[in-house]
This record gives sequence, structure tokens and C-alpha cells, in this order.
Amino acid sequence: MSGQSGMVYLDVGGTHFTTDRDTLLRGVGGKKESPFFVSLLDGKWSEGVRRTDGDLRIFIDRDPEAFAVILRFLRTGKWAAPPHLTEVLREESGFYGVYPPDAVSVSDVTLRAAVDSNAMKSL
Repeated sequence: MSGQSGMVYLDVGGTHFTTDRDTLLRGVGGKKESPFFVSLLDGKWSEGVRRTDGDLRIFIDRDPEAFAVILRFLRTGKWAAPPHLTEVLREESGFYGVYPPDAVSVSDVTLRAAVDSNAMKSL
């Protein structure tokens, strides 16, 4: 990495997200950082979109609802996946290279979250 810092403005499928480089390059739960974001932010892809203030503006033609789950995970280390996104998140997680740390697949996380949620309701 070139050691650059600054904000990153992402337009994912028409929805705008703002974060910083460190969030996108963070490895969560002992995992390495996302190869997608490392490549995106290493300067080779992003030279044409760097603003004079050092911030980046990037368009990614992917599912914005799934990206919100992935970005939240990178920010907090907590995977909160709505059941209706299970299949989409499986694909999007593979695209970005960002996976829940203790799950074999996204559907396992969703199932475990649903079971845990129902167990808490019965207490």
C-alpha cells in the first residue's frame, strides 16, 4: 500500500457509502484484509478517481444492500445478515473476499443468527 489515508466515497449500485481506507483494509476476526479492497486501493485502479484532497470516489456495480452488511462487518466485526439476503451475500462475500470469521458459509451465519434470535425471545 502506498500509505495514503483519506476518505473513500463509494457508489455501490447507486447507493452512496462513505468510509475511510483503514476500514476497507481492515482484516476482521483474524482474517486477512480483503484482496478486492487491497487491489482497489493500492493506486493501480484508483489513480483516475483520486481527488486533489486525497479522497477517493469509486463506483462499484454490485448489490448495495449486501454491501451495507459487509461494510458494517468491516466497521464493527459483527455480521448482521437479514435472511432475505442469504443467497446474495454468499455471492457478494465471495466477490469482495470478506467473510464472517467463524462461519463456513453465509447461510450458516444467517441460520445461527436466526436461531440465536429466537432463543433470546423465548427467555
